[in-house]
Amino acid sequence: MEKKQSAPIWGLFYREIHPSLKEILLCYVVGIALAFICWLLKLSMEIGNLANLPTETLATLKATVPHYAIYLPSILFMAVMNGASSNYQFEMTQKFRCFTASIPVSEWKFVGVKFLTSAAILVVGTIPSILNASIMCGVFDITFDKTIVANLLLFVFALSVMCAVLYTFNYLFRNPTAAVITALLLAYLVMGFAIIPQIDEMSEGLDDMESDAFNSIMEKLTNFSTDFMPFAIPCTIGVLVLGWVLCSLLAKRREK
Repeated sequence: MEKKQSAPIWGLFYREIHPSLKEILLCYVVGIALAFICWLLKLSMEIGNLANLPTETLATLKATVPHYAIYLPSILFMAVMNGASSNYQFEMTQKFRCFTASIPVSEWKFVGVKFLTSAAILVVGTIPSILNASIMCGVFDITFDKTIVANLLLFVFALSVMCAVLYTFNYLFRNPTAAVITALLLAYLVMGFAIIPQIDEMSEGLDDMESDAFNSIMEKLTNFSTDFMPFAIPCTIGVLVLGWVLCSLLAKRREK
């Protein structure tokens, strides 16, 4: 009896990446634009209109703008891993589910391609994120050290959690809208009961100096990310693998 051959899966990688190209390009364009705007703000604070602001306001801007310049574009560059969410709109339709049930590819391979593609895009997005951080550190005369890399790796982990949660809820509810709403609700609960109280505690007693409060929060975040740095990559891989397993098990519920 001839052994049944499984179908090649390279086309599935193309199917994941191709619909996301516009979102990926948009994230890169917006990220570069944000970095450019922050550079213009730096010039304005030195020789432009912003240099005429009150001393305290100017000090606050000088303390906060470098962090925005380093991290906001970097987050956008890495967030392209969730660009594959474009596939959500048709992946759970009845016709597409019949198609995926008919092709000779197991649930493990089919779902695995999604997570491997997201992981590859995340790695590709991390490279320009680190490059942007190093350039912005030069622009704002800040030392580019391991604490900045640690913060970026913390963002990598957070985005991997977001990706795994969205995929899992999508396979659980079979509805992209319900998946996004549930993920946002979960994020709101985490922010409301875990993160925001910690931020309030960090900034307590520093209300009279907003820049000091911001620096205190960033210092606490940096201390946490530095301690978490050795575990960031293993935890990111673990989250993606766990999401792969959960989604593969949930995918078995699809109609045959």
